[in-house]
Amino acid sequence: METLLIDNAYTELRIEDDIMYSIFKPNLAINLEIAKSLVHERLKMSNGEDQLILFDISNLVSVDLEAIQYLSTEEAIKNITAGAIYTTSPISKFAGKLFIDMNRPKPPAKLFGNKADALAWLQQFR
Repeated sequence: METLLIDNAYTELRIEDDIMYSIFKPNLAINLEIAKSLVHERLKMSNGEDQLILFDISNLVSVDLEAIQYLSTEEAIKNITAGAIYTTSPISKFAGKLFIDMNRPKPPAKLFGNKADALAWLQQFR
């Protein structure tokens, strides 16, 4: 069963089969303000519960350094058990790889070009 919970200018958030999906909107350029908004909405949706999450960043066009640094803070990773980052775009693939390599996030995180592989990887953290 799919439940659409949040749909705003930056992302669509939903929970399906106990996995949270964060699907970035087209041509998304993330700065610190947008990063904080994304985290705020995700935390609101998680309602204090730990979540497996699939971030679909295929529509991401850029992310600034302040946003990258913020997204690796304790506040930003709160309630994430593990995060699969999925993309079909070379630009967002570079951004995802940069985020993982630079920040080595505390919850397990991995980049995928195949959504089924990303979801399969998340299953080990149930």
